[in-house]
Amino acid sequence: MSVNKICLIIPSLKTGGTQRFVSYLFNYLNRELFEVHLILLNGEDIIGSLDKANLNIHILNFKKVRLSIFMIYKKVSEIRPDIIMTFQSHLSIYLIFFKIFFSKKIKFIARESNLVSFKNKTFRYPLLLDFLYRNLFCNFDKIVCQSEDMLNDLNDNYLLPQKKLIKINNPIDTSYIDSMILNADSESIKYDFITCASTLSPQKGLSRLINSFSFIKDKNLTLAILGDGESRIFLQKQIDKL
Repeated sequence: MSVNKICLIIPSLKTGGTQRFVSYLFNYLNRELFEVHLILLNGEDIIGSLDKANLNIHILNFKKVRLSIFMIYKKVSEIRPDIIMTFQSHLSIYLIFFKIFFSKKIKFIARESNLVSFKNKTFRYPLLLDFLYRNLFCNFDKIVCQSEDMLNDLNDNYLLPQKKLIKINNPIDTSYIDSMILNADSESIKYDFITCASTLSPQKGLSRLINSFSFIKDKNLTLAILGDGESRIFLQKQIDKL
């Protein structure tokens, strides 16, 4: 049986939802069907659950995506993959712009992790990003969306062909969660928690969650938000005012 080589390319594995998804792919893609390579532009943050016994981890030591194209091209030429899968929109846009320089045999796949029409509004040049999505993302062979809403957003607002869009919901590593529970401290907890683990960014809607939770009358119920990101200070100030 022939094995397809696949390169997973991401700027870094600094903890977040997309990074966790990449670690699942790297750990669990069937090695009888795929030879999996992980290319990191910056290797400072490695997720603890990543299978470090797998030797196909390539760290390019670049902190800026825009400076990395030559090294990405060089590494891809060494690996000679059948599939390249990119993560995080700025890298996906950058890489697909240079697609013409890569082998025509390579299939390019992007994974979108946000509702694009909303996310682009949070950046400095939203109209430019909208233009790039409409005119560059169509060059991907497939685009993976987390939800039906994301898929419809790309189809309706960016005119990306339905045949190129596929919905794959986020996976859950139940064995990892079970091991964490078994190794957790057994100290009793006095309160019940509602826990939200998320990147702290505007498109996650955490401000609305905090406002809604303030109306709950049961004071033994605590909201625990786990994560970090650009909205951390804003959200903390919002909590302090309640």
